[in-house]
Amino acid sequence: MKIHYWNDNLKCPKGNFGDELNLWIWPKLIPDIAESKDDGLLVGIGTVINDSLFSTSHKVAIFGSGVGYGQTPKINESWRIYCLRGPRTASALQVNPELAVTDAALLVRSCYSSNNSNQDLEKSILFMPHWQTPRFLWERACQQIGFTYVDPSDAIEDILLKISQAKFVITEAMHGAIVADALRVPWIPISTRPSINTFKWLDWCDSMQIEYKPVNLYWKRFTVNSISQENPLTSLALILATQGLNWIANSVTPKLSEEKVLIQKEKLLHQKLDEFRLDWQNGLFN
Repeated sequence: MKIHYWNDNLKCPKGNFGDELNLWIWPKLIPDIAESKDDGLLVGIGTVINDSLFSTSHKVAIFGSGVGYGQTPKINESWRIYCLRGPRTASALQVNPELAVTDAALLVRSCYSSNNSNQDLEKSILFMPHWQTPRFLWERACQQIGFTYVDPSDAIEDILLKISQAKFVITEAMHGAIVADALRVPWIPISTRPSINTFKWLDWCDSMQIEYKPVNLYWKRFTVNSISQENPLTSLALILATQGLNWIANSVTPKLSEEKVLIQKEKLLHQKLDEFRLDWQNGLFN
């Protein structure tokens, strides 16, 4: 089946972690389906239930996706919804709320092992920005205070390894939080810009029974993200960035979903995956 995910070579030429996860996770979980030549469309990880699906002639399998960008489409008879990212997506689509399981990226825990032989490795704090956030100052700030900086366009395996080895994760990227939570690494949500999509965060957090309260690192009169490398205010911006990150690390309690909730959601996702596989074997997506 064709894997449908957000991929904009002009806006994000190197790819984005949460979206690129689709190309990594589905061949591991369902290699028979992912590599088949069936004329179906697998809509998986990401905020991709939108008007991009209006023109498709494929039979559509929706698994753990969400709404939040673009126009919300009307469901038709060619769609089969197995699970959704959260209750807000289910409400927007006007479907059974029981379909609101959680984001499919939770299944990373079923197919990833860091194989870390050095269990005594001193764990560092990890910082991961959103792909739209200008990154040079945040990377420099991390270097100054000893945090591990992760670019959301880095290779999937590299990001997974760094997250799995982190003490906790400070993240503006939602899938940085989802994967950290799945791997049982505590996380802290932040915002460095006024345009963060809170709907998708709330959608996922509601599914995992977690409160979403991001720490604001956006200064209205002076924002780190507006500073270029040649700007004379770079030094001041760097001070603000390092102070903000240090304050979060020392003052904010990281989050983690309850173990029983995580186990329940993982079990449900695997049940839905079995349903999807059976439907595929019965020719539903031919």
